[in-house]
Amino acid sequence: MPQYLLLSDPELAGTQWSVLLPSNISPFGIYLCRVYAASTIPAEMLEAARIDGAGEWRIFRSVVFPLMVPGMVTVFLLQFLGIRNNFLLPSSCSPTPEPSPSPSG
Repeated sequence: MPQYLLLSDPELAGTQWSVLLPSNISPFGIYLCRVYAASTIPAEMLEAARIDGAGEWRIFRSVVFPLMVPGMVTVFLLQFLGIRNNFLLPSSCSPTPEPSPSPSG
């Protein structure tokens, strides 16, 4: 109910955005990415890249991002399944039964 009230104020309650916006960012996904990054990316690797003359953007693009891909795919899959299986939010924010959420039939 609080999500419906938040989305009804900017008049998003009957649109597709009312289903997509609250589901995109979850605290669990942020926590999982943070823990995965802390355990996967060693500080020595970042230090070696800085010694080699790489800037922060180059370190992110060439070192951090390739190591973070499995964690980000995991978070994406968990978010996708959570959004797909969510029934309460779409049924409360949608004024009509069309389009109905996938778990409802």
